Amino acid sequence: MGVPLYYKIYNDLLRKISSEEYFPGSVLPTDSEFEKIYGVSRAPVRQALEKLKNEGLIDRRPGCRTRVKALKRSTPWLLKSGMQRHYQENWSDLTCHTCLIEMTRIPEPAREFFLDASGTLIPHLIRVRCLNGIPVVLMHNYLSPKLASIRFDGVGDFSSLKEYLFTQRGISVTMTEEKLRSAPIVGSDAQYLKVEDFSPQLVVQRYSYDQYRLPLVYDEHYVRSDIWQYEVTFEQ
Repeated sequence: MGVPLYYKIYNDLLRKISSEEYFPGSVLPTDSEFEKIYGVSRAPVRQALEKLKNEGLIDRRPGCRTRVKALKRSTPWLLKSGMQRHYQENWSDLTCHTCLIEMTRIPEPAREFFLDASGTLIPHLIRVRCLNGIPVVLMHNYLSPKLASIRFDGVGDFSSLKEYLFTQRGISVTMTEEKLRSAPIVGSDAQYLKVEDFSPQLVVQRYSYDQYRLPLVYDEHYVRSDIWQYEVTFEQ
């Protein structure tokens, strides 16, 4: 299954907003102008813009021009990843789906990171990033106990947790540490990624800190390395 038309428009606008091609405070084209730009009807344009509005990226009200929220933005999130090339080359063909939202206990690899071993319940999201409908990354997002009040019910699918926290709470991810390992995937995780039980997958453990260098998010990403490979470049 291919990427829905509205999602292609959403992805393109998200990229332009993140890179400040559409800079904070700027006025976006009208719906009619977007229809001409993308060669589509009004429905997918409105769906894409409504999605950006729900994520807090644009200000959109009846009788007013649509503007990019006047927020000081960080470096576009997709540049901070060993999957950078894949995101850049396949951006318009990617979708991201939220599969589960729950409160759960802090997983063992994150207890020291969150400085909490008492069994505190924290927000846990399971999200899947797909390339032309094929799952390539399964994401487990565990948020700091201080973010337990955040509710994701009703938000729907969104591309970047980092951008969502920034636009909704003004919280910036300023430092991230990553660890790589290989591990078998089983049960519902294998079903989400559409691979066989116990098949080996690349696991990216990511520890992200806020602007005060306090623990913010712990992620476990299972990556289909038969489709995407982790890449880094070193320069001197």
